[in-house]
Amino acid sequence: MSTSPVTWPRALRLNKARRPARRPRRRTPGHPRWGAHWWPGERFCLPTAAAAAALAAVLLLLALGFPGPAAAQTDQAQSQDVAILTDGPEKARGIAYLPSNVLPHFRARYEYLDSSIEVLYTEEEIVRFARWEGVRCEGYQLYQVNGGSGSREAARPVFFYQTEEYSLFLQLPREQLCSFLQRFMRKFVYFRSVREMPSERPPFPAIVD
Repeated sequence: MSTSPVTWPRALRLNKARRPARRPRRRTPGHPRWGAHWWPGERFCLPTAAAAAALAAVLLLLALGFPGPAAAQTDQAQSQDVAILTDGPEKARGIAYLPSNVLPHFRARYEYLDSSIEVLYTEEEIVRFARWEGVRCEGYQLYQVNGGSGSREAARPVFFYQTEEYSLFLQLPREQLCSFLQRFMRKFVYFRSVREMPSERPPFPAIVD
């Protein structure tokens, strides 16, 4: 055993020499140092050049007005096949689609697929003209009142639907007739069945979907 005096610097060197070697930390192959296996004390690596370029491209598209995910979802919701009640029902007299008359009725207007649809409801007895052409819409028998002429508003045909209790006049593009009618009647018939009778206004649904 050595009895030579040990200075302070020499003691530090001896202490370091006796420490066991540190085992290297194992990392999962394929994972970068800045990913899921980042160890405390290690230097954090910034994203790669490819990731930075992708982020710059996204920011450029947004700056140019390209719609983001939120805008795309909003546009999709607005483009759904839904009709919205925008006016009425209002009570009026005189159905314009018939010869001179003072028949009481209720009028409502819907916005549907960039079109304006007018719906007239009356419980007065309507005599159907023989010249009205029959139109079938999957279980609903309608009649086209006119073929459309003149202004853009008048160019849209008018269709007549009648039950034992009421009659409807619908003015809308022919290609939208069946899709709108089926959805409208499903809610309209249901609301009529649950409303308190008699009612001052017909139960036009606020949303037809």
